[in-house]
Amino acid sequence: MRASKGQLVVGLAGVALVVGFFLPWLDVGGVFRASGFDALRATHGWSLQDVVMLAIPVGGALMAILSVTKPSAARKVSLGVGLGLVGYGTFKTAQAFFLTTGWGLWIVMAAALVALVVPLFWRAKRD
Repeated sequence: MRASKGQLVVGLAGVALVVGFFLPWLDVGGVFRASGFDALRATHGWSLQDVVMLAIPVGGALMAILSVTKPSAARKVSLGVGLGLVGYGTFKTAQAFFLTTGWGLWIVMAAALVALVVPLFWRAKRD
């Protein structure tokens, strides 16, 4: 039986998650490097972030294995892993943004949004 394109892509994405977990995530001019594995190993105890970090290689391995052995399960695992990692990453990015921005940036963003939206709905009078 020949593998479908979806099986192949999910399997490759799974392998990429496993490999990427062990490659550098941070590289400061070669002076300091840290992988996902390094970050997980540096923690003390377990938190939601640790569980998500561990889900990267475990979920990737499951995706790779199931894409070959049980494609219907691979679809579900791939969807769960993708939603979980992208969702958590989006949450952490938004959280960092909210924690590190000040009032000035919020005022600029609001004014930029007004500058973009108002002209689209502005009905100009003939001068």
